[in-house]
Amino acid sequence: VQYCGTNFRSTLLLKFQCAFYRPLGTNFPVHVLFMTRGYPMKLVIVTALTLVSSISVAMADGFRCQNNTLRAKLFNETQPGRGTRNPAVLVVSERDVGTLATLEGDEIVKTNGEFVVTYEGQANSRQNGRFVAVKLEIEKQAEKDGIFAGLHLAKLLVNADGENREATLTCERYLKAERQ
Repeated sequence: VQYCGTNFRSTLLLKFQCAFYRPLGTNFPVHVLFMTRGYPMKLVIVTALTLVSSISVAMADGFRCQNNTLRAKLFNETQPGRGTRNPAVLVVSERDVGTLATLEGDEIVKTNGEFVVTYEGQANSRQNGRFVAVKLEIEKQAEKDGIFAGLHLAKLLVNADGENREATLTCERYLKAERQ
């Protein structure tokens, strides 16, 4: 460790730092970080990386919807260039059966209505390879009162093998930083 004032062989920048960071009347060592010749460049690089990482971070969000037997999870995009409110993945499952359908990206059509947002698409069933049509309609406004306060009500329509199923679900909005 070099000391300010004695045996000081360095650049003008280090002498300037030494004058600012040394307690008056002492030869206290300057912090090791300030004693490196590449300190200004390190500072620029660290600052740039911090700014870039904080700008490009987008929180993933979506909905977790369920009732006693059916469950739907909607994950929105995390890439700002693709729009963070655009659907990325929609998974529909049944408690005793498992996953009924998984829709990804362009397979999901999003429609904004006055009171509901509709997500729909068609996928191959994981159980038998047949097509499954899915439509999830989520109310834009969360309920304000009662047992559903803070939750969004939704309607799930599933058409598999010519059989239509309709169910009412309760949905909670989530952010990726929260539990999943």
